[in-house]
Amino acid sequence: MNVQPGTWIARVSPTPLLMVVATGDTATVTDLALAAYEKALRLKRLELILGCHFDPCIAQFDTSSRAAVAWFRDHLTKAPDAGMPHLTYTLPPAR
Repeated sequence: MNVQPGTWIARVSPTPLLMVVATGDTATVTDLALAAYEKALRLKRLELILGCHFDPCIAQFDTSSRAAVAWFRDHLTKAPDAGMPHLTYTLPPAR
């Protein structure tokens, strides 16, 4: 299967997009992830994590999960834009 997510990333908008990217990732190549981020329209945020592919899930989990929780709080609990479905999700308090 030939997957080219960079081709479709501009179509994600207006859905908010958070990309957590490891700076030394060789599995999901950092340069390609950053290029895709540049093509994405708003609303978007980039969280760069020092390390390799699994570091956002292991060694840098506190940093990446804090970024994700903040993103979800901001974008799943606010009133929707006109024509957008409203999603409400209550997240547990941060530890």
